[in-house]
Amino acid sequence: MIGEAGQEQFIFVGFVIAGLTAAALASLCWHLPAFFGFLAGATLPLAGACLCLTGYRYAATILETLDLQSAVRDALHRLDETRAELERAKRHKWRVTLILALAAEPARPAEPDGGETAVGFEAAGRAATSPSRR
Repeated sequence: MIGEAGQEQFIFVGFVIAGLTAAALASLCWHLPAFFGFLAGATLPLAGACLCLTGYRYAATILETLDLQSAVRDALHRLDETRAELERAKRHKWRVTLILALAAEPARPAEPDGGETAVGFEAAGRAATSPSRR
């Protein structure tokens, strides 16, 4: 009944059973065990069906949530791999740029004193001892 019927029909059946139980209270009030027997027989199958349906939907929701969490975990893993690959590509790009820049520069003759010439030291010494600096 639950699988083939829609939710509206299931709610309608619940209201019908609730109405029958209210009518049974009026007609069976003189013998309380008869009323409780009718109440249990009419409402327990509906309550069991509600619990089964709710449990089934809850289980389906949990399974869907677990599937989505797994998909998110996989997507984050792929994102981390892509970021690492991008970082490697950036480093490689800068290495290639540096190699090409060094290859494009003209060769300079090497200075014997590490880049400073004697004239450069003399000019620096004169500037340090000039009277305007004192």
